[in-house]
Formats: sequence, C-alpha cells, structure tokens
Amino acid sequence: GTILKSGGAGTTLLDATLNNTGTLETRTGTIRLLRGTLNGGTYKVLAGATLELQNDLTLQGTLSGNIAGTLNTLNLTLRVPDTQTAHLNFTGNGFNFSVGNIVGPGILINDTLMNFIGGNYKYLSSTLENAGTIKVSDTFYSGATGSLLKNRVGATLEFVNDTGISPSSGSVTLQNAGTLLKSGGTGNSTLTTIFTNTGTITEASGHFVFN
Repeated sequence: GTILKSGGAGTTLLDATLNNTGTLETRTGTIRLLRGTLNGGTYKVLAGATLELQNDLTLQGTLSGNIAGTLNTLNLTLRVPDTQTAHLNFTGNGFNFSVGNIVGPGILINDTLMNFIGGNYKYLSSTLENAGTIKVSDTFYSGATGSLLKNRVGATLEFVNDTGISPSSGSVTLQNAGTLLKSGGTGNSTLTTIFTNTGTITEASGHFVFN
C-alpha cells in the first residue's frame, strides 16, 4: 500500500520497524524513518519536502521513484544482506548520502544519481558499484579493509570540489572502468585508494592525486 504525508510542515517520525514493499510518499514537511527493511518499493518526495533515513536500515531489491525534494541520510547504518544486491534507481535529485556507513555485506548499486554531500563522516565498509553518476562534494572514508568502489563502464564518478577519498579503518579499492571526473575546485582531490583504471580520467578543474 501507501504511506503518505499529505500535510504539515514539521517532521513525522516513523519510530517502528518498517518492512516496506509499497509506496512511501512525502508531499510536505519531513518523514523520518528510523529502522526496518526497504524491500524494493517506490519513494516519492515532492519539491520542498524531505525523506530522511536514520539509524539502521536494510535494503533489498530495487528502490525507485522521483525525488523532486530531498532524500537524505542521518547517522544511517545501511545494510545489504549477504549474497544479495540492492539498487538505488531514483530520478530527480537522487539519493543523498550525508552521514553514515554502508556496511553490506551484500552489494549496493547506484543506477542513477547518488550524492556524497556535506554532513559528518561517510564510510564505505563494503562494496558500492556505480552504474550511473556519483557526485562527491564531501570527503568519504574507507570503513573496513576490503571495501570496494567500482565505477562501471559508462558510469561517472565526479568530484565537484577538492574533496577526495581517505582511509579510516582499512583500505578501499577504487576500480574505474568508466569516467573519473574532477569538475570543480582549483586544488587537489586526493584519492587514497588501491587504484586500478581501464577507463577515462578527466581533470576539468584542479588535479587528482593518487596515493
């Protein structure tokens, strides 16, 4: 079915364990989801509205929908079950990863637009594959040895300023088969990774530094 916030400019808190296979729609104000499993489903956020994902969520299947407003994370532990994949397939403004940890152990795949934005620490502790566009405007960190960021053929990993990738609790491997783009910032974007490249590296502004 459908969970709909149709009125009120404030925050509606879903402080329950939600198992969602239906539609979650925010027309006004904010819906904040604290825990549960998003097993596919459709997510709609109208302009000026917000959907916030917080605490602990498990993702499975394909999550899709139009994000005309904001889809954001807050201190989120994002899990994908072992041997499974979860797809982010959002049109519009995409999926904002601002604060949290992608822990797997399954594979998270971005099919459209994912934004690593300012907030606090962002950790990658498992495998993230990019089949669309990932835009990085705030440094993110490796959260565990063996972490993998895979930029597929035809995909773009874009650094819009001088932020980069830094180690925290282990090393991260960056495999680029698509386009690695530095589109903004006049300084350096430092990528402290185990780096392999079979794609294209484009420096439209500033430079990449590989450590």
